Amino acid sequence: MKRLESLFLIFLSIVYGSLTTEAENYDVHINEDSLKRVLIDMSFGKGHLSGIMILKAEGDIVKGSVINEFGISALQMTYNSKTGKMSFQYLMGMLNKWYIKRTLKKDLAFIIHTLYEIPCKGKNRYEVTRKADEIIILNPGGKVVYNLKFLENSLNSEEGHGVD
Repeated sequence: MKRLESLFLIFLSIVYGSLTTEAENYDVHINEDSLKRVLIDMSFGKGHLSGIMILKAEGDIVKGSVINEFGISALQMTYNSKTGKMSFQYLMGMLNKWYIKRTLKKDLAFIIHTLYEIPCKGKNRYEVTRKADEIIILNPGGKVVYNLKFLENSLNSEEGHGVD
């Protein structure tokens, strides 16, 4: 498990490097707090998806991607916190169904609001449990459980995450 987590962190550093380079091309300063990296575990009905979710906020726009354990992109999204609109640029086959997209749009918007501490408008139907480095979000309507675990900010953390 430790080796898999190390590989995730290496892959994450590559992705983070490409995000930084892209932002530098457009003269956008990336705030450390605007980049969120979490291990995500989605459990729904007969399905299960886990991997790394990377989110980057630039003003009112949050762009994100979920990459599974094999390095395959599960989804890519853009969320506008001002208008509350979520759009998908890519969804893998098993997620690309209208009824799944509808649930994912609402749930991922709520996850973004939770991670960036953006106040939600209207009624909230989610159950949120917070632990030290973990957030569990339950959507009782869609019977979906999201388990989010924060990743370290760097590869050279004090716990010694690295390639063995």
